[in-house]
Amino acid sequence: MTGLRMERDFQRLDQPFDVLVVGAGVQGVCLARVLARSGLRVALVDRGDFGAATSHNSLKIMHGGLRYIQHLDFARIRESVQAQDDWRRAAGTLIRPLAFSIPTRGIGTRSPMALAAGMMLYQYVGGGSRRSLPPPGVRLGRAFQQRFPFVESAGVNGCATWYDAQILDAGRLMTECVADAVRAGCVAVNHAEVVGLRVERGQRVAGALVRDRLQGTEIDVRAGVTVCTAGAWSAALAAMLPGVAVSPHRTEWTRNVNLVLKRSLGPDTAVGASSSKPGDGLIGGAARLYFATPWRHVSILGTAHDPFDGPPDQLSISRAEIQELVDDMAVAIPGADLRVGDVAFVHLGLNPAEAAGRGRSKRAAISDRGFAGYLEVIANKYTTAPTTATRIARKLLQELGAARQEPADVGAPLPGVELLSAGAEPPADEFAWERRVYGTRFDDLIGLVDRDQGVSLETAVFRARVMLAAQREMAVTLADALFRCSDLAEQGRLKAEHVHWALDWMGRSLGWNRMRRGSELADTARRLDRHWCGGVDSAWAQLLRDTADGHERKETGG
Repeated sequence: MTGLRMERDFQRLDQPFDVLVVGAGVQGVCLARVLARSGLRVALVDRGDFGAATSHNSLKIMHGGLRYIQHLDFARIRESVQAQDDWRRAAGTLIRPLAFSIPTRGIGTRSPMALAAGMMLYQYVGGGSRRSLPPPGVRLGRAFQQRFPFVESAGVNGCATWYDAQILDAGRLMTECVADAVRAGCVAVNHAEVVGLRVERGQRVAGALVRDRLQGTEIDVRAGVTVCTAGAWSAALAAMLPGVAVSPHRTEWTRNVNLVLKRSLGPDTAVGASSSKPGDGLIGGAARLYFATPWRHVSILGTAHDPFDGPPDQLSISRAEIQELVDDMAVAIPGADLRVGDVAFVHLGLNPAEAAGRGRSKRAAISDRGFAGYLEVIANKYTTAPTTATRIARKLLQELGAARQEPADVGAPLPGVELLSAGAEPPADEFAWERRVYGTRFDDLIGLVDRDQGVSLETAVFRARVMLAAQREMAVTLADALFRCSDLAEQGRLKAEHVHWALDWMGRSLGWNRMRRGSELADTARRLDRHWCGGVDSAWAQLLRDTADGHERKETGG
């Protein structure tokens, strides 16, 4: 096997650190990685698994920033283009270029002339990084209707196309980023919750009290700077600060929803279709776009967002709300004959907004809340996590008086990711997908695939991914293995038999007793139900209970 081995060791938190990063979504992981590679002593903790919340729930797109042309936000375009380039340099085969096409209409902001001008301006503002992708362009006539007949085509007079990037496996990307941080010396611990902040002399934070959510033990973690990257859970951490702990500008949140379908809509292109809801551009009043993006053998539709005001742990969506969203999307793509029964999985996440009911936040918000040794980062976009991390790292290196003042290159290749030459593709065999997303770890995975047990290739690969996850990728709960380290659940193809096999194998390997197995199964069922895995008529809690009872009766001869 290769050198990748992430081992969870809660006791290693009992040492002094330069920086404690609280929250292991994409922003926290990127920050921990660049800080550790810059020579600082770093600890990274999260109350759940790495990237298990909003970072796991996305349309899988690395936006380069074309949509910010309508806001005339050139600084944000340059940042997005730079960040996209960083990701593409770092993540190799885990991120691929993807074509995007939208219909042109009329003579307004979505007309052929307006979009062609916008794309030319985008190429100019984006600079050299954009030149590594095919150039954008606009075609007149019926090009769009001919390629995408399922999209509503009233008034369409052309097709605008550009290239961005797509994440092929968000769980693999998160795992590789954490592994690289660990390789550089970071102490990363999942399922480790901050339950108190260490405040010295009234106004300086010197670390945090961290509780192991698996064992119940606690460690007083000492750190020169504590950085909160916990997203919607940041307010709970700030509430642990004495005195003035609430920002005068309360962060509003939006619930972001993406629907994974049970089928593919066809083209290997992300296709835009107009919603019945208005957009939030500075110029014009064009409708908001939904995108149908290809992924594996299915399509993902999104993103819809609406105001959310409640505890982040209670984030959910009802069947009626899914039906309403499907109905709206069906108007935009009438030829797809979209129905609520087509939904295989529902992605849910929380992103900051400028104000309740308005558009999403345009910038990452960084604040010390009036305390030395404390920094709160409310990130607004997956794509720009590397550039935000670099900016914060530069600030911390200077404040801590580090020998190295300039952060390490956040675009440096991840060690487990295979880098292909331009235009190259992995061999097109039955393991082509696994070769691409596992890169240099592919041999580790394939060595665990056992096809002699009379199971399908899909099931054999699933089992190998679970085993590798538990052995080498810090999957310490059943949900870690099913959501970060495998993708059957996200495809909506997970079955009760898969869950029970994983529970049995991990239970035996990790020494879980009957009570622990029961809690793992219950926690996993709740998460599968919350995301409507398998469709809106799935009921995982009952299904897993029934199959567990059936297994027990079979084993006891009942």
